[in-house]
Amino acid sequence: MAEAQEADDASAAQSGKYILLYEKMSEAVRAHLGLRGYFMQLKIERCTTADELEELLPEFREALAKAKGETFASDWLRALSPVAS
Repeated sequence: MAEAQEADDASAAQSGKYILLYEKMSEAVRAHLGLRGYFMQLKIERCTTADELEELLPEFREALAKAKGETFASDWLRALSPVAS
């Protein structure tokens, strides 16, 4: 019984993490990438787990750096670190 509860807790945590990453990444596309972020948003939409979104973060950071500069991209990713950990 305790194992089932732990599995449910882990699943809920992953689900919450997915939602937070999805929202933060989608918000950043709208706010900072605009039309240039269309294909990035499609990649975000294809992700179905938090792990898949985390795998996309390096490419996402690169897109932010190209649009807004290295410092901005680094700061954005650093602010996201508590969510992505």
